[in-house]
Amino acid sequence: MGRLTEVAALGSGARAARWAGSPPTLLLLSPTSPGCAATMASSDEDGTNGGASEAGEDREAPGKRRRLGLLATAWLTFYNIAMTAGYNFFIILYPVGVAGELLTIYAALPYVKKTGMFSIRLPNKYNVSFDYYYFLLITMASYIPLFPQLYFHMLRQRRKVLHGEVIVEKDD
Repeated sequence: MGRLTEVAALGSGARAARWAGSPPTLLLLSPTSPGCAATMASSDEDGTNGGASEAGEDREAPGKRRRLGLLATAWLTFYNIAMTAGYNFFIILYPVGVAGELLTIYAALPYVKKTGMFSIRLPNKYNVSFDYYYFLLITMASYIPLFPQLYFHMLRQRRKVLHGEVIVEKDD
């Protein structure tokens, strides 16, 4: 009996007990499929192996499977660490970043007021006035109502991704 048919025969008894209906259909491989010549089962009629040595086949295939398994395990480990880090580090880094932005804007305010940097004064050809100093003050003040909304949104996203919780929000 060929190798694939032996595996199918061994597994079919356990599977047949689980199947309530008809047994599963087997996928037939054509000899012209790429990489199929080395994995073709022996023929019952002629007893040949299709030209592939079983010893070489046994050495190469498990090694490839182990390498792919190791690669997949390494990738999933890296992915899980990166996801966990990304959804946990923001708890500290987000407020530190906002504080850094606000302190930088605060430190620049005297220079912007003294030089009139990025400001447009009247009269001009467009008849528009823009004062960058007041724009920076409004930007700093907008952090008061917006920061908690953004931060708590990130906390909800973290809970949903890391813990798989579904969060139901009420509509007013």
